[in-house]
Amino acid sequence: MDTSQNIEESTANVFIQQLRSSTTTTATNASRSLGMLGIKATKAVPALVMASKHKNAELRAQACASLGRIVSNPMLAIPALAIALNDVNQDVRRYAAAAIVEYGSESSIIIEQLINALTDADEYVREFVITAIENLENNSEVILHSIKQCEADSNFYVRCAAKRIIRKYATFKSVAA
Repeated sequence: MDTSQNIEESTANVFIQQLRSSTTTTATNASRSLGMLGIKATKAVPALVMASKHKNAELRAQACASLGRIVSNPMLAIPALAIALNDVNQDVRRYAAAAIVEYGSESSIIIEQLINALTDADEYVREFVITAIENLENNSEVILHSIKQCEADSNFYVRCAAKRIIRKYATFKSVAA
């Protein structure tokens, strides 16, 4: 193990400890710092998943954002992000949806939650969610009905993404036939 790897691991350990602080500001800053470490903070994913359920909305939002920057341990991170999609705080929902986009096709394990989030009151949540769905490798007929409803969304990006997904599905279906 080289010196830089030791330093990064040591730094991650310090931030993981700070993430467990009773001082919300310290924990939120630690979460942000872990996200900045990216994949080097993989061992922090379980602690960030716990932080995504904290009573403080700012910490929950930052934990979700960091899970999206680390993009590791999808079987643990993605279900936690799916729960955060239903948070009462719109910032938490936004950061959770944005983080899910980063997991690409691995997000297919929460397709039902993604479909439900297409009706979120917050247009940015809908943008990120439709992007996550667009990034899935297989847009099956199961989700096509929900996507068709997005063609009338008030958000221009959501409408355009819905049309791209529908075209992609039609092309896939004609090639498969």
